[in-house]
Amino acid sequence: MARAANETEIAYKLGVNQSTISMDIKVLKSESQQFVYELAK
Repeated sequence: MARAANETEIAYKLGVNQSTISMDIKVLKSESQQFVYELAK
């Protein structure tokens, strides 16, 4: 069974700062919430 990677692990594997991953996740959450909201209209 696969395990979830945390932000630090993802950042290390991609060669970016952890804050970049954190900001990207925040944006993706917001966009997905907006998408679901629009579907529910």
